[in-house]
Amino acid sequence: MLRTVFILCTFLFCFHLPFCSAKDTLTLNDSISDQKNETLISAGERFELGFFTPHGRSDKRRYVGIWYKGSNPRRIVWVANRSPWLDKSTGIFCITEDGNLMVLDENNKSKWSSNLQGWYPFKGMVKLLDSGNLVLSKEDNGTSKVVWQSFNYPTDTFLPGMKMHDSLNSTAWKSSDDPAPGNFIFQKDEESGNQYIIKKNDRDLDYWRSGVSGKFIESDNFLVISFILSNFTKSSSNIRNILKNCNSSSRCNMTSSSLFNKNNTMLVMSFDGKIQYFSRHNKSASWRLTWSEPRHSCSVFKACGNSAICNTQTGCKCLRGFDPVSPDDFSEGCRRKTPLCRKSGAENFSMLEMMKLGKPDTELETTGENGCREKCLKDCQCQAYSFETTNITKRDDTRISRCWLWVEDLNNIQEEFTDGGRNIYLRLLPYTEVDANSNSSGGFYNPRMQGTLIALVTMASLTVLACVIAYIYIQKKKANRQGKELWRFTYMTVRGMSEI
Repeated sequence: MLRTVFILCTFLFCFHLPFCSAKDTLTLNDSISDQKNETLISAGERFELGFFTPHGRSDKRRYVGIWYKGSNPRRIVWVANRSPWLDKSTGIFCITEDGNLMVLDENNKSKWSSNLQGWYPFKGMVKLLDSGNLVLSKEDNGTSKVVWQSFNYPTDTFLPGMKMHDSLNSTAWKSSDDPAPGNFIFQKDEESGNQYIIKKNDRDLDYWRSGVSGKFIESDNFLVISFILSNFTKSSSNIRNILKNCNSSSRCNMTSSSLFNKNNTMLVMSFDGKIQYFSRHNKSASWRLTWSEPRHSCSVFKACGNSAICNTQTGCKCLRGFDPVSPDDFSEGCRRKTPLCRKSGAENFSMLEMMKLGKPDTELETTGENGCREKCLKDCQCQAYSFETTNITKRDDTRISRCWLWVEDLNNIQEEFTDGGRNIYLRLLPYTEVDANSNSSGGFYNPRMQGTLIALVTMASLTVLACVIAYIYIQKKKANRQGKELWRFTYMTVRGMSEI
């Protein structure tokens, strides 16, 4: 009994002393040693900081990073020394005398530093928070001031509590087991407010854009993602309205529990070029991939260039009336063989059913489809139109339609877009020009052109058949004539010999 009381008292005594529990703070005289397997653990034991070797590596590369405590394999959310790494398990993570965070090797050579302007003498500390943020603060005249935090220098992971702004970005790992900066960067789109972009930094190419279709085709899922990237500062009313219909719509596969339990969500820029949203119900549950873009090859920005349809099964093909600029490289897109409005004749449109398309150049209100069609016909640069009937009516009970026009090059056209797409009406040349100039159907059906083609094939076949019959007849007739002459020659020869 006395022994039990002693153990209990010892436990309670340690519980109230900081050195008896896992520490979340470093001061000037403290450090984290890889050789001693030391770590920092946040107060609520959500995150852990220490040395690690990426999962799947067979060598002994060592990095300093932050991960979800207890995750297996480790879910790394931040890395200090992305490049270079440490070769041995002899590294040190510490605060230097001038107030900088550093990763040092066994020779006290710096492998990474926070690169701050030094303060002498430095008084302060670095602390790992339950948000996953590593915060360095210094004391100045009795007050504590944050001078550096890991949330301002993310690696590949965006955590709740961060706020995406113009100078912040997430850079993918080089591979699944190499934290060095990779080929893809996720950031705000400088050309479009409140939209985001993935850049392929080896050629500084736009690899994916969130606002390709603009308000013409909105992604409910990305509205949720945008809400998280704003650090939940935007009004949540629109998001909650979206979530009410999530159970009946494949456009939104996020749940309210995963959205508003923000401590268990993260956005990762994957090494293969996908921005991925993960969620879990609580810190003991497994992570679930909820959303990812680009979803497939056709989601890549301008995958087939201008005026071409991208199909995940068959690849790229030009729209009807267009030819590829370079048959060997569809990234250059397609172009019209003949300008619109060149000749008089019936104007025709071909419907592209349930397509995703780059945002229109003009949005206006019209009365029904005919009004939208006429707006397009009046502009020789108009390539296509789409419309949507609203519940708004005029005084004569005519319903107002929202009309979208494309006057520039058509881009980012995706086929097989079954949910959330719209019907697009592509403007064609008059039939006389289409028949004479277009040799690329682009997957569109035209009964008149098909009838003309059948007639031509039939005439050609009959002509060839007639030539073959004539040739056989001539050859047979020639053979008969030669046969008769041979018989007559033989008869006369035999007769002459008999008379002798």
